[in-house]
Parts: sequence; structure tokens; C-alpha cells
Amino acid sequence: MKPIYRKYLRAGAVFWAVCFIALFLFYLIVLGPQEQVRSRTESRLAQAQAQAQAATEAAQEKTKARLMEQVQEAGDTLERFVIDEKLTDSLTLDIREIPGREALSAFGISAGGEALIQMNNCRHIFGKRLSVNFTSSFNEFAAFLNALERNRPVIFIDTFSITRARDGTSEHEVDMALAVLVEKQAGAEEG
Repeated sequence: MKPIYRKYLRAGAVFWAVCFIALFLFYLIVLGPQEQVRSRTESRLAQAQAQAQAATEAAQEKTKARLMEQVQEAGDTLERFVIDEKLTDSLTLDIREIPGREALSAFGISAGGEALIQMNNCRHIFGKRLSVNFTSSFNEFAAFLNALERNRPVIFIDTFSITRARDGTSEHEVDMALAVLVEKQAGAEEG
């Protein structure tokens, strides 16, 4: 009797193995590619629905108003940091008039060698460098730094060095390299 059970057991195992292999091949040949096509189609549908939703929202007046407000805020932020190219000539005079300047002695300012410096990944914003030197106490220097950074447009302090006064006074020599962001007009020739 034992050999008959083995014969049936072996036949059943072979039958189930063949069924499993057949189902696996069916999945690989038929269902697998259909699943890939279905997932691609679902992702395209999701993109199309997102675009349709964005178009619907863009057509609404409140969305237009919100976007215009964001553009205005971005423009205001830009104005705080960037000076118009036409105003760069008067920049040295403006720096001389910054509050706190009265306490600085032997004040000198000069523009950098290049007119405008090209910045990476920027088409319409350039840099302009200025050199400033003066003598002052530490508190006067700190007040001048504060006034520069609160100026509109912001004047960035690129580098500075302070040489301690040798005669025991508080008149230390300060050399600074300043940087200003300049907006070059779109119609102007690029150099």
C-alpha cells in the first residue's frame, strides 16, 4: 500500500508544480506587462488631473489676486537688495551720507576696478565692489556696519580688516570691501 500513496503523492506534486509554473508564466507574459501599462496610465492620469486642477485654480480671480500679491512681495524684496544700474554712479555719494558717518575720520571710498561683475546663474543681476577706508573706534565701526546693512538697498560687507592704533588712541584703521547687487536692464547690452 505504501507504493500506491507515493505514486499518488508524486503525481499530485507534479500536477501542482506544472500548475504553479503555468500560472507563473501566465503572470510574466500577460499580467506583468498589463500592470506596467496600468501604472503608467495612472501616473499620466494623475498628472493630467493635477494640470486640470491648476488650470481651474488659475482661472479663479482669488488665485490671480494671490499670485499678483506674491509677485508684488517678491518685487519689494528684490528692491531691498538690488540697486538700479543707473543709480550706481551716485552710490559712493550715498555711502558717504549713511548715518553714523560723521564719527568716522579720514574717510575714503573708491569703486572697484571692474564696472559690473558677472554673477553665476544670473542674467540681469550683477555685482559692484567698492573699497572703503577710514579710522574710528570700535563702537563707531559697529554703528557704521549696522547702518550699511540696514541701508536700502542692502550694502554687503565682503571683507574688512582692522589695524589696531599704535599710539594708544581708539582711532583704529579700517579697510573694507563692500559689495552691492545691481540690476542691469533687460534691454541693455551685456558686457
